[in-house]
Amino acid sequence: MNSKRFNFPSKEVKMFRAKITRCIAAILSVVLVAGVVTPVSSSAQNIQDVPDDALSYAYGGQLDLRLLEGLLSGGLSVADLQGTDQSWVVGDDDPQAHATQALDVGLVDDLISLNLGQIDLPLVGPGGLLEFVADDADLGVIHEFANAKTPNEAYGGVGLVSADGSTVDLTNNDSGKTHASVNLISLLGLNQLDVFTSTVIDTAALELGVTGSRAEHPDTLIADDAQCTDLSTVEYANLDHPDLNSQYFLLSEDLKKSDEDNRKFCSGYMLADAKVVVGAPLIDSITSEIDTLIQGLDGTINGLLATDGVLDDVLDVVSGLLTGVLTVLGEIVALLGIDLSSTIDLDVSVEVPAADIMDSIVNQPLKDEAGLVSINLGDGTIEINLQQLHNGDLSNLDPNTPLISSTQLNAIVDTITSLLTDPKEVNSNGLMARIENALTGSEDLNGVKTRGLYGTKVTIGLELPALQVLLLSLGAGSLEIESTLGALLNPNATPTNDRSTYENGDPSSTYYYSGGGVIGALGSLVLVGLVKDVAGAVGGLLDTLLFDGPTSVVSGLIGELGDSDLVGQVVTGLSPVLNLVLQPLANAIVNRQFVESSPQGNLFTVSALELNVLTLANNPVTNQDESTLIRLPIATSAAMAQSWDLIDLDIDVAKIGDGRGLHTSGYTYNLVCEAHRWTGIEANGDNALNYSAGNVGTSFKFNSGGLVLNGATGGLAAKVEVLPGSTCTITTAPELESNSYLRPTGDTPARTPYTYFLDTNGTNALVSDESGTDGITETTTSGVTIDDTNNDVLVDASAVGDKWKNHSFTFVIPEDATEYTVNVVHAYEIDQRDVVVKKVVEAADPTAVGPFDFQYSVNGGAWVAPASPINEGEFFTIENVPLIDGTSLAETQIAVRETIAAPESDGPTVTWAFADPEENLTATHDGTYSATNQFSVARRITEASTTTPALELTAKNSYPVTINFEAMLPKTGQTTLVWVIGLGLLTALGAVIMYVRSRKQ
Repeated sequence: MNSKRFNFPSKEVKMFRAKITRCIAAILSVVLVAGVVTPVSSSAQNIQDVPDDALSYAYGGQLDLRLLEGLLSGGLSVADLQGTDQSWVVGDDDPQAHATQALDVGLVDDLISLNLGQIDLPLVGPGGLLEFVADDADLGVIHEFANAKTPNEAYGGVGLVSADGSTVDLTNNDSGKTHASVNLISLLGLNQLDVFTSTVIDTAALELGVTGSRAEHPDTLIADDAQCTDLSTVEYANLDHPDLNSQYFLLSEDLKKSDEDNRKFCSGYMLADAKVVVGAPLIDSITSEIDTLIQGLDGTINGLLATDGVLDDVLDVVSGLLTGVLTVLGEIVALLGIDLSSTIDLDVSVEVPAADIMDSIVNQPLKDEAGLVSINLGDGTIEINLQQLHNGDLSNLDPNTPLISSTQLNAIVDTITSLLTDPKEVNSNGLMARIENALTGSEDLNGVKTRGLYGTKVTIGLELPALQVLLLSLGAGSLEIESTLGALLNPNATPTNDRSTYENGDPSSTYYYSGGGVIGALGSLVLVGLVKDVAGAVGGLLDTLLFDGPTSVVSGLIGELGDSDLVGQVVTGLSPVLNLVLQPLANAIVNRQFVESSPQGNLFTVSALELNVLTLANNPVTNQDESTLIRLPIATSAAMAQSWDLIDLDIDVAKIGDGRGLHTSGYTYNLVCEAHRWTGIEANGDNALNYSAGNVGTSFKFNSGGLVLNGATGGLAAKVEVLPGSTCTITTAPELESNSYLRPTGDTPARTPYTYFLDTNGTNALVSDESGTDGITETTTSGVTIDDTNNDVLVDASAVGDKWKNHSFTFVIPEDATEYTVNVVHAYEIDQRDVVVKKVVEAADPTAVGPFDFQYSVNGGAWVAPASPINEGEFFTIENVPLIDGTSLAETQIAVRETIAAPESDGPTVTWAFADPEENLTATHDGTYSATNQFSVARRITEASTTTPALELTAKNSYPVTINFEAMLPKTGQTTLVWVIGLGLLTALGAVIMYVRSRKQ
């Protein structure tokens, strides 16, 4: 058999190739000249603006357009799609209820455009940069969630939010649902190049699965990942990804980077799927050429069969067969030396199942073994599964992982090139392997070859002309065979002359024949044998022609595709275009995390994906001189809160003094605390701290360097949470009431209880003193002693000043404190008074009377006498008499009596009176004593009395005066009345008065 290598391309194919070549060259020149791919610099953008008065802040947004402020135009403002945020400021509820909203992306279709310099495109909607799917019930509604719960807690989220809005589901990795589509053609502005989109790539999109994120700042430092439920602890050192250009790594220089800072935030995100789908008309050109070549196989194969010499071997076989079966003819032909084969007309034609072969080529996409790239020859699309670049999981990547690295970008293009151009022995999944497999079909377990070219319909026609040999006329003969190549090569195939049986049978196991004339007259067995032999000979010829060796039809077609300029040119044109389209994704970052410093604290932000949008030079909005990358995050959450660890502030209260019973209820205190960046607490008014009376102790002990309350368990029912380092002031509120029975205290005396505060330095007990220049109450050991017997803390309160009248204490909680207690002592000291009893005598000769015996009784108790009797004009003092009884709270009553004869024995008359102002007391006499009635020591003392003067009581003894006129006369006139009468009556009376008065002095 003569065979050769064949030229497959037709004139039409050559013209098509030339057209594609010119288009690719023109497109590449347009791309390069337009300068679409230019060096860029990163734009420094802050994701969030934390309000100046916010102590905590939370954000959740599917698309944070605040980054694009100034670049947007259209019917909506940035505020319409800024997501949900919440701040906690002084006065807000603690805890604060969360805020959540559902994203209605339908609002923004065609209403916002993004101005990127030379590009102006819709932001959302068909043909825009982004297209969202938010109405799929299986997908779930996109919610945005923010909760600045307390100053110390903040939670932000976006995605699949729970029914109560409190959590974001980051586990629903339903990669079958497309959540958002990024139009890469629009992003690059290539939709403005009609020749590009109509010939090279008409569509290119990044299709994302369900996205979501979660950022948390818990109210306590995070000990380990277990406290970040279903989330990860944020560690600052891990935010700088090794494959990420440093320009994308945002960690402010002034941020603290201690181990503690690594335990402030929890982070989570979800990116269920990410695929790049490219519609490439260039792929259609390859498919079109393959289809053209396969459609041309009929003509190619039939042309080969018609070539001189191709069927010679088959004719030799047929001639021998006929010579054998037509004995008479064979003998005559042999006798006469006639070449029978030259008189036989043999025609073989084929009909290739081109549609079936093409279907087997295009019905399944070309895929590499890793599943990274899928090329659909049927619709000319390329699908790149970006999950396969990350071990099949996009939801558990390290922070700030590039979606596609430069190395991976090259790998994608190389994979596409290999799938389209590598031979079968290099890439068994590639196009060349697919074509070869489609042509060569398959072989079943019995060795029967089917499909592909083995399904080619083969028609064999044999005509035997009539021969005149020595007056013996032999009639003409004919034989027709219809079959498939697979049946011709199947030794077990069954010939049938029943067309219905053939048409309804297995085409690889049966074939049809019919004979006429001298051949048809052959016996059935002889005819069937002839048919099989002819079919076998033709089948063998076709099998060799199509499949045998490098010069076969199949090898020639594969070689033509592999060596032709078309596929190479297509790949050459497609590679830079794919690089161009995929380049923005090399600037895309998965699990985007960064930390920024704000005056209130560190702000943490996480996005499921961050695109970097390219603005072209000469942007009329931003007046940029060079192309710039603008960050566009998708599914962004942020949290900022105070990182303090609040501790318990408690109050222990003791009440001392003999007047402690004057106050029987609990105590109320105002408390104000604040620290740097913490406005603290203001427990005033209705929010003041109420301290139970049952928790009040009797004193404090000093044990092991600490103060221990005696007589009660002490402590607030609910401790106050404060920040170490805070400056606090605690004040009794309202001020303790004045009471006339209390001792006036201080430099400006008032009758109120005084209050001091105890502290310790670990070695000594300290008592509050004056306030320093910084407002902090100073403490001192002066006047503080510890009872060696029972360790009671004793404070000398003999010099109480105004510092203890304010009932206020300002202190600083140590930075390293884990708890803090304020120790308060309220002293209710009953006032005491001296009662001064003065003796006054009215007699002719007061010095001649006395001494006098006095006694006094307190509260009806035993009578007590002064140490010695009292003479006229002298006094004695009943010292330090409490104004009230410390137990009964009854006023102290005193009575005073004097020993004196009964009035009827001509003794003196005793009267009792208070001085200033003078007030007489009722006196009684029991035959021995002249006594006052009981009187209160607290008399004339009021709450406004700033002093306590001694109570002066005067005892006045009045004696009757006896005049001895005889003694008043001279010796010479004592026995005569002449002198008396001579003096005159008035003179005599005056002398008597002077005498009496002289005796009173």
